Amino acid sequence: MLPQPLHVHRPGVRPPAGECAGPGALIAYEESDLRERARITTDGDLSSASIAAIGDGTVLASGQDGAARIDVETGRTLWRAASVPGRPCWKVAVLPDRDTAYCSRLGTVAEWDLQTGEPTGREFATLVDEACDVIPRAGGDGLLLHAPSAGATFVWALDGSGAARTLVARGRQLVGGISGDGVTVITKPLTGGPFSLWDIEKDAATGREAEWLSWVSPTVVENWSEPSGSTFLTTDGSSIRLDQEIVERMGEDIFPVPARPGPHAFVFAPQSDLFVAFDPTTGHRAGPFIEVPDIEGEMVHNRVSQSPDASRVALTYFDSGPRTTHTAVFDGRTGALVARGLAGTEGNVITHSGDLIAVTDTAVTRYGLDTLDPIASLPKPFSSGNTVEISDDERTMLIVGWDNRAALYGMRGRVKLADTIDAPSDELAQGAHLSHDGRLLVAGAAEGVIVWDLDPAVHAAAACEIAGRELTEVEWRTHFDDTRTTATCP
Repeated sequence: MLPQPLHVHRPGVRPPAGECAGPGALIAYEESDLRERARITTDGDLSSASIAAIGDGTVLASGQDGAARIDVETGRTLWRAASVPGRPCWKVAVLPDRDTAYCSRLGTVAEWDLQTGEPTGREFATLVDEACDVIPRAGGDGLLLHAPSAGATFVWALDGSGAARTLVARGRQLVGGISGDGVTVITKPLTGGPFSLWDIEKDAATGREAEWLSWVSPTVVENWSEPSGSTFLTTDGSSIRLDQEIVERMGEDIFPVPARPGPHAFVFAPQSDLFVAFDPTTGHRAGPFIEVPDIEGEMVHNRVSQSPDASRVALTYFDSGPRTTHTAVFDGRTGALVARGLAGTEGNVITHSGDLIAVTDTAVTRYGLDTLDPIASLPKPFSSGNTVEISDDERTMLIVGWDNRAALYGMRGRVKLADTIDAPSDELAQGAHLSHDGRLLVAGAAEGVIVWDLDPAVHAAAACEIAGRELTEVEWRTHFDDTRTTATCP
């Protein structure tokens, strides 16, 4: 074992205090007298740009040909990160307590897994034309990113919190959306376990744990357990059961789903072409049993939406015969088919003004509800979008993909707002939800649940703090979906 601590240096140059490196080789020196103790040859330039000691006898080094974790004692390269042509890691840093490494390139800082060198997918865009110094913050909850030439310093909160967003429910994951009052979400432990309602204002559990919880309306949650099946619990504590008539007609193996923005929920059953609306506040049937016609194989429910007056129901479903999805619109009072089409649809939502928004692999489109004729197109955020939610005032829309990436839209300007949000969650859960009033977005994060405040004034103040100046008219229109510029800086 080499004596510690050591300096690591490039050949032929007297090493200063600290660690440094050069192309082709690393040299380990004794700190006391700078005597050479080991010479480590590298495969190409893996060390001329930056080096960081990890504390276990290994170092993270980077150069023009890439970056690598190297064992100083044995000279062995433990892993080598994939290089990006023309964009080397000019500066590297490590957080051993989090088991992460950081690669600072021009304009961005990327996070790697310290054990494998693989990207974690988390990246911070500095948007400056220099590599930032990466400095761990006290407590290990974030990084300071300093760009000396640009005179800019950024804070990267590694728990996902930051300007206009707060981390709650630490150690838990989001598995259900926001209650109608914008206070409660459904969570479960990151490591698995029972479900629990979570008050995001008090950051505390509320009510008893359950095997399964799922919202069926803004004020009613389904509580399911193995011995007793489904019970519907209202936010005021009442307990409701589904009409026996529905159970007898559709069988015991049924599941309820919400139909935002309508007042009812719907019941589906596996291998059945039938579905039916019910009032989640009473459990009573609230419409006819609707049969989806001309199913060639088995029908699998994807998404259902109901108009606010319950007169129309839009169902996106998969038919295992032709192996494709369609969207059908039904009369909510008679069950008659009104329109059908939109092959390849993944998600849908009826707007409060009476149109239909549907998502496919290639498009986000607004349609006439009774004709399915296209009205307008919106920017497509990513390659999938199985869930669509729209605020009650119809100003804001959320699309969440199968991969739990989330995108917000400003509906007045038909623009995508800000960057796509990564919202990790259980494979059976939706990773992000929009509150009914459009003021909050909740999203899954690695450490818990992120609550985003969508008030434009909050974001404007945060932008002022970050930019250090007033936003331009173009910046305001781009990021806040508004043609008016507003003074935000004191």
